[in-house]
Amino acid sequence: MEVLKDAYLPADSEDREWVQLFQAGKEAGFNRLVLKHKDRIYSLCLRFLQNREDAEDCAQETFVKVYHGLKDFRMESMFSSWLYRIAVNTCKNKQMSKPYREAKQNQNLENEVGQGETQAEMSTALVGSVSPEQVLENKTRRAAIEAAIGRLPDDQRVLIILRDIEGRSYEEVAETVGLNMGTVKSRLNRGRLQLQEWLRELN
Repeated sequence: MEVLKDAYLPADSEDREWVQLFQAGKEAGFNRLVLKHKDRIYSLCLRFLQNREDAEDCAQETFVKVYHGLKDFRMESMFSSWLYRIAVNTCKNKQMSKPYREAKQNQNLENEVGQGETQAEMSTALVGSVSPEQVLENKTRRAAIEAAIGRLPDDQRVLIILRDIEGRSYEEVAETVGLNMGTVKSRLNRGRLQLQEWLRELN
């Protein structure tokens, strides 16, 4: 994929400065990157994995990987896109692990009892919703829409999170997940349509 370096430089200049500082042997550069991005990376992991403990583990593992890989980062793309890609792949690896799959299966069984009540709450909260972005603007509806996003397939959920929740540009999203723009927009559209269908079913 062709990287639009000139378009990314202004927004990425602070990160690039800290990357260069770290690559020059100054630990402070890495520390500043962590302080700037840790909350968003944790939020991404939490929305992807739907579990706080797993999200904390993956966020921490993400920054460990960044620390070890930062010396070789050539800044051919935005640092944040590289960082998000590591976080997404770390979450996917977590999902593939046997302990995670077993814990998730047990969690789903426990949640079946309260499913009707949850769906009723979602129905009440999401009446008249048009899109995920608009619903998320209302804090009282946040839990409901995030639960619906959690039902999406991984390839759609990560795009919804990056684009509609994190507000990253289509270019950044495409670079983060390693897909072309057409594929990103197509999967986003399918994900949004699926969300709207689920939410209307709960009315």
